Amino acid sequence: MSNNLNILIETFFNTESGPVLSLNIAQGLQENGVGVCAIISEQIENLEDWKTSFSPECLYIWKVHSNKYVENLLNGLKIRSKFSKMRFDFALYTNPVKRNLIVEKFFKVKENIMILHDVIPHSGANESVSQYVKDLMGQADNIMVLSEQFIPIVEKDYHKSQNNIFYMRHGLMKYPEFTGSFSQEELNGKINFLNFGRIEKYKGLHVLSKAFGELQKQYPDVQLTVAGSGDFTEYEEEYAALKNVTVMNKYITDEEIAYLFSKPNTVVVLPYIDATQSGVIGMAYNYETPILVTDTGGIREQLFNGEVGVFAKPGDAEDLKEKMIQFVEDPRLFEEQKKLMQESKEKMSWGYIANELIEQLENHIEE
Repeated sequence: MSNNLNILIETFFNTESGPVLSLNIAQGLQENGVGVCAIISEQIENLEDWKTSFSPECLYIWKVHSNKYVENLLNGLKIRSKFSKMRFDFALYTNPVKRNLIVEKFFKVKENIMILHDVIPHSGANESVSQYVKDLMGQADNIMVLSEQFIPIVEKDYHKSQNNIFYMRHGLMKYPEFTGSFSQEELNGKINFLNFGRIEKYKGLHVLSKAFGELQKQYPDVQLTVAGSGDFTEYEEEYAALKNVTVMNKYITDEEIAYLFSKPNTVVVLPYIDATQSGVIGMAYNYETPILVTDTGGIREQLFNGEVGVFAKPGDAEDLKEKMIQFVEDPRLFEEQKKLMQESKEKMSWGYIANELIEQLENHIEE
């Protein structure tokens, strides 16, 4: 839609969902005719996908050095040379770190935009990390949120006018298709609940174990998979006591992600205690995997104000169990949710979302 904007996307997050989110945003902007360049690390796990999406002239691959000062200086000078003839309207920092502001001195840009993923820190969040993010956001020209309801909080906490706050809904996360085959047992029609994501306190894993334990008393054949890296120590004992539970406490590869989300009759269960939005929802959309999630933060907004998904009360194991039972007892619910996801999937595409963002950016420039 736009042939006038020039945007530099920059990320130094190398693993998990960060690289995928950054590339998806870049591709959505490109799809709408925006001139997009990028700075990424040579260690980013989807490096080949970036090379495919960008011409060499518009992609700078950051070289890692043992000395951080030398690393910043050498790369900065190369960036200055590479982009010397370009002037960007915006530099978009998808997973902001202090290095973004250092690098910004080496290219020409009018304004930066930093994505604030968690406007309100999660329960159990590291205080020093939360303060780091707050200090960093204080230096942003513009802040982007992924849930519209948090705009007033950003206005108040960071003293930003609405013209300096952008909103972009979290879209689907593109991961590879599953190309393997499933066993006869996996095709047996039994519901398999999947909890996916980094192990953190706000994810509600204690609530999930209690709900699933009660569910099994009525339906002993139901299955649960918990997959994600992080410290699982405080949950080990209670999950070990449950039957039909698979715990994959490690880094999950793209191939494993494709298998887990594509497995027949899988329902993604996200019992968040509190959350702003969820990248896992974007992954579930990619595979059209029905979602059972707690009604907290910007989750309902992300799911089209509750038109898609089944919602449980945060921290309520009994309510979560009852909602899980709905999927077990009523196969139509699974199919209905899958159909709703298929019908709204286009609105979750990054081309669609980027088009909405571009309108905001152009209005910002005009003002």
